Amino acid sequence: MAYIKKILNIMLFAGVFFTPSLALAQIQVGPIFNEATDCSAGTSFLPYYCTLCNLLAVVQKSVNFFLILLVPVAAAVIIYGGFLIMFAGANPGGIAKGRSAIFAAIIGVAIAFGSWIIVNEVIVFLANGELFITAPWDEITCRGGAPPTPTVTSTPPPTDTRGGTPPTAEEKGLAAIVLGSGVCGGTKSCGGVGACETLRAVAAGEPPPVCSNNCTHASACLPNSNVHISTAMLTAIDSLKTNDRLSFTVSSITTGSHATNSKHYQGKAVDFIATGNTSYAQLEAKINEKQPSFVQCENLGGSKIPCSSSGVTHLHAEFR
Repeated sequence: MAYIKKILNIMLFAGVFFTPSLALAQIQVGPIFNEATDCSAGTSFLPYYCTLCNLLAVVQKSVNFFLILLVPVAAAVIIYGGFLIMFAGANPGGIAKGRSAIFAAIIGVAIAFGSWIIVNEVIVFLANGELFITAPWDEITCRGGAPPTPTVTSTPPPTDTRGGTPPTAEEKGLAAIVLGSGVCGGTKSCGGVGACETLRAVAAGEPPPVCSNNCTHASACLPNSNVHISTAMLTAIDSLKTNDRLSFTVSSITTGSHATNSKHYQGKAVDFIATGNTSYAQLEAKINEKQPSFVQCENLGGSKIPCSSSGVTHLHAEFR
């Protein structure tokens, strides 16, 4: 009976120490390398453009990750020290060893928590001036840097002769923000272009590449100055990423093969692919809050299916 009481005492003591870890569960750790920290020159695998903010985000996520690991390790050491004390009997060496283990664990946790607060404050201070958002305070979400200067090739890009107008300043600014957030990606199909090329062209003040029905990879998706990207749509995409903190990829805006009169070819539709822990049902609910003109989940053939279905391949949304 005495041994049972001792074990219960140890478990109670460990439980009290574990309680702070419940608060630590609110720390936004996630994967150290993900869409919020990765960067490159704009490939589909790493769509970000590198900035100081990206480096700081990796450092901060690493610190948060190792802090989470510290709590169970320290608790295990305290339990070990408790067992040494409880079962040491009259052996002063066992009692001293147990106390030393518990004291070392508590001091280690205190130092780690103090360092964590200092490091986070320093990181956020250094990131100031970069394109970033901090919400909560212990997480930096980078919006990415400016796109690199397009590489001049021997073959000039197709020239649009439709006599339209260039993107507005609002279109350019919003396209740059969405491009910098790293959400564009997916598999390029028609003309070898995708959502990233649409956003990159508009952000640079150029007409977006517009594909057509039944196009193929060998087709030419020509710039079309008569097509303007819906600013309501770009604003909604940015809000889904930065405010609602959903995880997704934008696979098509004006590109890809769709119906002949698709809103995609008018710059008023976008296809989303849910990623990470975000479900299509969550995407649908949040998109409906952005006042779209039409939303539906679709399968590989482009037919409408419930967003809760396992056969969903993308979510199609239209804006005015």
